[in-house]
Amino acid sequence: MGYYSEVSIAIKNSDYQRLRKDLAKFCAASPDDAYAWPDLLDSCEKFTARDGRIVLYWDSIKWYADYFSGVAFVMDKLRTLDDVDFLRVGEDPDDIEEFGTSRLGAPFAATVHIEFTEHVVPA
Repeated sequence: MGYYSEVSIAIKNSDYQRLRKDLAKFCAASPDDAYAWPDLLDSCEKFTARDGRIVLYWDSIKWYADYFSGVAFVMDKLRTLDDVDFLRVGEDPDDIEEFGTSRLGAPFAATVHIEFTEHVVPA
């Protein structure tokens, strides 16, 4: 159980390759950390955007930077890059986190769908 989010990251291929190596080193240096999450970057879908950047997409992930050290490591690295876009949409309609430093704009956008259904209770 827990709170899940959809997460998208657009990153230059060279930065993605460096992030993979840095995360592997971080995890190797923390063998007792069960939350370092060495396969984090392998547990998502990968696309190539029109601008050539790599887009990483997780459709349902516990993206807790304050709990999972691997997520915190990735977020810290992303914030140092010059050409990155990040989007996280949580389960709650107003839980949207995004930042970007790309001059091209993000190759994705947040959309929130709220649905009301009527439940009929038998008499």
